[in-house]
Amino acid sequence: MSVKRFNSKATLLSILLVSTVIIFSYRPNSAADDSSLIAHWTFDEIITGYFIDISKNNYNGQLHGDIKLEKGLKENAAVFDGSTNYISIPYDITNPDHFPDGEISISALVKVKNILEPNMLCYGCGPVGYFSFGSSTTFTNRAIVNISAENGLGQYCFSGYDLFPERWTQIIFTLKKNGLYKYYVDCNLSSVNKKENLALKAKSNPTIGKFVENKGSTTVEHYLNGSIDDLKIWNKALTEEEIAEECKNIDLCGDNVCSGSESFMSCPSDCGYASPTGESGTYIDFGSTDDLTKGSVIIKNQENYSGIQTDADTTYRNILKSKSSEIWFPVFNNDKDGFPNSSMVVEIRYKDLYSFPKESTHTAKKASLTSMIQFDGKDVVVFGFEGKGDSKWKLGRILFRKTPWQMIRAIGGYYKFKIIVPSEVGDLPIDYILIHSVSDSDTKMLEQLQKDQFAFRQIEAPKGETNDFPISKLPIWFTKSPTEPVFTTTLPSPDEINSPVHIDIAKAETSSTSLSIYSPTTLNNVKLKVSPLILSHDENNTFDGKIDIYKIIQDDKMWLQKGMGSAYGRMPDRIERFYKTEINKDVSESFWLTVSAGSSTRPGLYNGTINITASGEKILEIPLELEVARFSLLGPGYITTLYVHPETFPVTTNYAVMFKDISNHGADVKYPSVTKNTVTTIQVNDTIHGYNYDKFVSLLDEAIKGHVVGKTHFLQIQMHDELLSKLEISKDDLFVALYDEKFVKAFELLIKGLNKIAVDRGITFVYSVTDEPGVDVVGHLVADRLYPLVRATGGKTWVTYTPDCEKEINYTTPAVTHLLRPLGQFLDYKMYAWSKINDSNISTDKEKFGFYTTFLSQARNPIYNRFLHGIYAYITGAKVIGVYSYDWWVNDPYSDFDQDWTQNGPLTVYDYLLAYPTWSGEMIPTMAYEGMREGITDAKYFNTLSTLIKQYPDTESAKNAKKYLEERFTKISVDLQTDYWNKKNDYGFAHLILDEVNAGYENLGYSAFDEIRDRVRSFILAILHEANITDLPDDGAGESDLPNESADKHEMPDSETPPPPSELTNTPQLTDQILPLSPTGIEPGNETTLLVTPNEPKQQGSSGCSLIIRD
Repeated sequence: MSVKRFNSKATLLSILLVSTVIIFSYRPNSAADDSSLIAHWTFDEIITGYFIDISKNNYNGQLHGDIKLEKGLKENAAVFDGSTNYISIPYDITNPDHFPDGEISISALVKVKNILEPNMLCYGCGPVGYFSFGSSTTFTNRAIVNISAENGLGQYCFSGYDLFPERWTQIIFTLKKNGLYKYYVDCNLSSVNKKENLALKAKSNPTIGKFVENKGSTTVEHYLNGSIDDLKIWNKALTEEEIAEECKNIDLCGDNVCSGSESFMSCPSDCGYASPTGESGTYIDFGSTDDLTKGSVIIKNQENYSGIQTDADTTYRNILKSKSSEIWFPVFNNDKDGFPNSSMVVEIRYKDLYSFPKESTHTAKKASLTSMIQFDGKDVVVFGFEGKGDSKWKLGRILFRKTPWQMIRAIGGYYKFKIIVPSEVGDLPIDYILIHSVSDSDTKMLEQLQKDQFAFRQIEAPKGETNDFPISKLPIWFTKSPTEPVFTTTLPSPDEINSPVHIDIAKAETSSTSLSIYSPTTLNNVKLKVSPLILSHDENNTFDGKIDIYKIIQDDKMWLQKGMGSAYGRMPDRIERFYKTEINKDVSESFWLTVSAGSSTRPGLYNGTINITASGEKILEIPLELEVARFSLLGPGYITTLYVHPETFPVTTNYAVMFKDISNHGADVKYPSVTKNTVTTIQVNDTIHGYNYDKFVSLLDEAIKGHVVGKTHFLQIQMHDELLSKLEISKDDLFVALYDEKFVKAFELLIKGLNKIAVDRGITFVYSVTDEPGVDVVGHLVADRLYPLVRATGGKTWVTYTPDCEKEINYTTPAVTHLLRPLGQFLDYKMYAWSKINDSNISTDKEKFGFYTTFLSQARNPIYNRFLHGIYAYITGAKVIGVYSYDWWVNDPYSDFDQDWTQNGPLTVYDYLLAYPTWSGEMIPTMAYEGMREGITDAKYFNTLSTLIKQYPDTESAKNAKKYLEERFTKISVDLQTDYWNKKNDYGFAHLILDEVNAGYENLGYSAFDEIRDRVRSFILAILHEANITDLPDDGAGESDLPNESADKHEMPDSETPPPPSELTNTPQLTDQILPLSPTGIEPGNETTLLVTPNEPKQQGSSGCSLIIRD
């Protein structure tokens, strides 16, 4: 590194894992003798109502409206209000005769307030249409120039996705006669494209800051909301050299904003000072010293570096290919556990020398930076060095937000990082690495830059109606359906205000609701505490279950992830435990109440209060009513199985905590997988004689102990490649290889061993050998061969399914073509992709039908998972629902806007997680996760009522209940793709679910889900009364064939893993409480003769012993 960098603006930036080259430079005034310059407005001063064109053509601009001046980059800039003011310029500037070669260049130095709206820089800046900056209904985060074509239609010329709000940007557009156009954003090439048959044509009423769009008989006016410091037009396409000349000496440093182009090294006055021993930041300069052992930053593996190299004004070192190096920074800004007290930034300046084939290609062959945090003994990769191979110096900036799961941690007095350079990359030039603390305001700025870089569109949450909202000087409270998101802008209807909080719950069940508080003033140090709940007909009896109150955390999240045009907004995201909090004025702050009744909880109505204090003074006393039914629920009639990856994505250092969380939400896990890491071969030479299942058994028994393994347990087998390698069987023709006698024998022996493990534990394994085979030839081949082998050994099978699985497919090798068979004949369960479900395939595969909810399962609006796991599961008769995923994320699990380190370019990968990890070990549930539990509870009510109807069909209540179920759900569409997804809006398709659920009945909105559950609950009680069943046994009353193994799976946590302490709960917690029932069970679809909740202990295999299965 050279000291010249502190004054140089040739800084190349990668914002938050995305390397975008940005160079800012000083713009000189026009030379009077530049014959190609058509116009140049500097906006430095207003002279008698005009901005002067300082070119020789005198195209002076007349002001309309009150245009102010502000300090620009050099002198002054014109400020436009976005609604009324603009500048008109002479019509002659659009005359094509002034552009004889059919070429044009436009340069603008501009700053806009909002990148998510169209900002009109000018219309008729030469013989072209409008030049806009921002977004519209057809494009986001881009510049666009509209140019006429020879056929009279307009052609759109787009820039890349590299514009930012609230900062100065220089944008240059050039067009050659052949239609080749280029954009330069901050003097870096942003996009290159070509349009055919363009024509430069005169435009009437040319303007700066305004464009009038004709829409039939009406017009729409578009304005500029921002500032312009400089605007130039040439009658030629500028060359690279001329553009470089335009881009000299623009200096943003010193404006007190750490903008996208600046770094802690290039502009410490804006971003913060770092020094080798700084309190807020430190760095290592690899090119400044001959001895890397000097200084406070420790460099490990120094032998893996080259000597000092020089490139122009940059001195640097190479980390040699196939090598790695650890960099240890002395700790600062940390707490007693080594975690930073604020957000942190790491900057790395490096040279990009090596390219990868495609920007969207996943590859682990990139050079990478790892944060050595040792979470569960593992470190995390936080940055991939860009692989465009353009030989440019780039600045990687990695933001470490302050969250409950920090990705940066001091160990032994140092923040430790590791750079790994694969052999495919070659030597990696490194200039410097810096670490620095970041203020809250800069953290928000960096987050926004990242969203803008990826062209995310912010869609504000729906605002509450205010017409009937009463004006109050005191805080008020209101409750809504647990299915309905409560935004900070949500306001209650009059009948929701200050009504008692009422919760209905069955025995041995969990139920939730939201509680919101709206205050006209800010309330500090707010605490919520629940009084003892007293049974109404027995004042000596209090509720013996468990009550928790969580804070609902609002955060920026994607409205529906995939296919939503990157639309995001601030929404209820997750629920967190809290000791005290603040309630901001004039917004709705929301809390989440979770109530769990034990199996022995006495039924009846309990009454108490939720007492709320602020700064020690009581401000509200909210009545709380809890109605406990006298029955327990059966299981939901299907199995919910979650994908979990604890070895790859460690969500907790204690698997028991994870399993407890999943069990409490009513699900099983698709775990452990059968891989070479969990099952090893026992062989002599090239023959496999048996398997050691010790690791698999240990993980399985841990999951059984955690109550996340049902009697029917879904697993994945990923062993065929390993077996072929161990058996030394060539995979040149995979079809032939999978028919090899040695492989067949070895694979069947594997399944037999697994089946024995299952039988010893009283469970049944259901195996998948591939994922989403469909028309994937290799996946189809593996399924075609291995599923028959599984079934031949007595095993059961499942697959993630689409109708393409029923196609015959040719598997072709150089020697022969093999015909692959339809797969349905080999499957016991078809777990359909939700987008492929319709009435036809539900009917065809009634006994095998299930589905998986990828993408939809992660939507934070609880309605999606409640609908899918409740009403939708019931009307489709699903036997299994697969949920991807509990614990798969990219970089920061709390951010939807960061990039997978294995990818290049402006491309993000969604996080798939239902619960956030924390360093404390406690899982933080998302609202999507809570919606899933509510849906499973709905399904339990439906299954319980359906069973009672079959048990007591002659009762009048059963007849009425049967009619209700048939009529209530018969018109709800099951075609998720056609009737929901294809008709979604920016918020998703929650409104379409509401339309379906409310159709033909009073429109209750989200409350329709609760009204349906209440009706079903009433029917259950009515049938029990009419059948003269006065007391349902809690357990052990009889053998049940229903899919309900809930009670033998779920118990209170062991004493060694108590729930985290909370001042929010002051009711007793019973150690025999069931919290809550699981939805999983034995073969779905069977019926029962007794309404009971079995409570047998699960059979468990011994753990910690070596289990070996031999032939």
